[in-house]
Amino acid sequence: SAKSDRAKVRKLAKSLDDYRKTVKNAYMQPYNAFEERYKRIVGICKEASDNINTQVKRFEEQQKAEKISGLEDFFTKNVGNTSAYLTFQQIFNRRWENATFAFEDATEEIMYAIEKCRDGINAIHNLNSEFEYELLSEFAKSHDLALCMKKHSELTEIKRREDERKRMMEEARKREEIECEARRKAMEEAE
Repeated sequence: SAKSDRAKVRKLAKSLDDYRKTVKNAYMQPYNAFEERYKRIVGICKEASDNINTQVKRFEEQQKAEKISGLEDFFTKNVGNTSAYLTFQQIFNRRWENATFAFEDATEEIMYAIEKCRDGINAIHNLNSEFEYELLSEFAKSHDLALCMKKHSELTEIKRREDERKRMMEEARKREEIECEARRKAMEEAE
């Protein structure tokens, strides 16, 4: 009897599940039609969005290139005689490409870099050093005035040591000549 009851309950459950599926299919038909149209419309929107995005990126790249070109022209017009020591690529800052970074702010940074370079070159010239060429070469590479001053001190110390060594050698040579002359005179007198 229990087995028979179990079979009846299972049959009822299957019948209820079949009815649920029938109701669900009837209920889902309008939704499935809507979802198909929805996916088609969303696809069209995504395609349009991708096209617009491509155009926006192209426009932004063009704006970026024009801005950098303008900044490079500004640099060229203002660099003057420091062009041998400073290039646009050396001072270029990636932030300048950002649309939110103002052109005027970038030109101020460029002018600051140019003035800093000019000041460094003038400081090296004002040293009136015999090592000016070496110091300017170092400055062109590093743009670090403190490093150039350190190099100037090192070169000056090396030169001082070399001059001292030459002076000592010259004094030794003169002493040797005097001693040689004294020996020669002593030999002449002895003869």
